[in-house]
Amino acid sequence: MIGLIHEILRWVSILSLIPILIFFIQNFKILNDKLYVLFFIAIISGLAEIITAYLYSRKINTHPVFHIYTLLEAGTFFYLYYLILEIPLLKKIVICCAVLFSLLSILSFCEPDALLKINDIASFSEGIIFTFLTMTYFYQLLIKLEESKLIHSYLFWINTAILIYSSLPLFVFLLYRIINTDVIKSNLNWSIFLSSNILFHLFQYIGLCKYKMKTI
Repeated sequence: MIGLIHEILRWVSILSLIPILIFFIQNFKILNDKLYVLFFIAIISGLAEIITAYLYSRKINTHPVFHIYTLLEAGTFFYLYYLILEIPLLKKIVICCAVLFSLLSILSFCEPDALLKINDIASFSEGIIFTFLTMTYFYQLLIKLEESKLIHSYLFWINTAILIYSSLPLFVFLLYRIINTDVIKSNLNWSIFLSSNILFHLFQYIGLCKYKMKTI
């Protein structure tokens, strides 16, 4: 049953990325620097989806791909928040968070066969850090109040997407302390990851539509 749910989520996750890629390609000329960053994330996400789908069909360990994607994704998100957080102190906080994540990631890969196992430390630290950064951006939005309604801001929706995407995997870390079966752990990890991916694409697409409405 868990395997069937995982398979359905995997295909929904792949399909939910298609409208995002189509939007970026069709509206490439009107993208700003922040959306170029999101376009890059969409590209590496699509590649990761294709590669993991192939490896999964061949019964090959997909964790190395997940680790590489996590590092690329985290680096890109750090750059995005460096762009959207305008207060100098907040930019410094982003840099400090990036350094902290890098150190934790290096330490987590020191274990034997670390690339072939689920990386609890990197996943949990990424979730905590970006949940914090998304809340920090909400704080900046409330201070500035440039939009008459926050829901009219495309970055509000993008930030909400990242908040959901970064906070859901935290449950993986907590549930791992309860579940002892490796197969269930693996399926659970990917099911939660795929669910957060689907919601990330959904809220991101709403934000992209809001951006296009403002630029027309």
